[in-house]
Amino acid sequence: MAVESTSRPSWLARREGRCRLLAALPLLMALSLIRDWLPALTALGLALLVAILGKVHIRWRGLIFSMLPVALLLPWTVRHGEILFETSPLTLTEGGVMFVIVFMLKTLAILLLVSALLASAPLPAHVVAARRLGLPNLFAHLLTLTWRYVFVLREEWARLRLALRVRGFRNRMNRHGRQTIGHVLGSILVRGHARAERVGQAMRCRGFDGQYRELAASAVKTPDWAMVLAAVMIAGGLIGWDVIR
Repeated sequence: MAVESTSRPSWLARREGRCRLLAALPLLMALSLIRDWLPALTALGLALLVAILGKVHIRWRGLIFSMLPVALLLPWTVRHGEILFETSPLTLTEGGVMFVIVFMLKTLAILLLVSALLASAPLPAHVVAARRLGLPNLFAHLLTLTWRYVFVLREEWARLRLALRVRGFRNRMNRHGRQTIGHVLGSILVRGHARAERVGQAMRCRGFDGQYRELAASAVKTPDWAMVLAAVMIAGGLIGWDVIR
């Protein structure tokens, strides 16, 4: 993981959930539309400020190394502008270099914004906020259950892996190793399906009718609306600046 996103008290965490989503949406849309390096660099600085306000721990080394292959390959795929270096069949152009610079700046900014958003509250809280903004009921349930059972399946995988090691199994790239791993993955899927059936029966026994209900409602305050307004203005300003340049 290049960025750690954990729920912790911060200025962003004190904002209302719906307003956090409403503020993040125009910023992410603006970042996806920017094409010039200077607005992208400015957006990265703003995203870094948001990450600091959200108290996000950033692992720069892992983040840079994860993006390094893309940075090395993309410049050779764009042939636009002055040729900087050419060797058959590869051509490095000024447009390719600028494209990679803008791409890296935008990607870093998007990762910082999303990490700050996830660090401000647990995922179920974001699902509740999205549900109040009109997210379909079924999709809200799917997100919540997926988030919950990713950890369940991970624990099941760790338990089966430990059982294999206790029995002397060592994963090697041969027929026996591939066959054993396939059986383990199949066992996880079968057990996951059986567990989902039991959970569904338990939920129906407790009166579940398919509706996503909230335990407590939150009030929107003036700082929340101010954050949304500032995000919309910043997003519009970045897009306008990019269009002018």
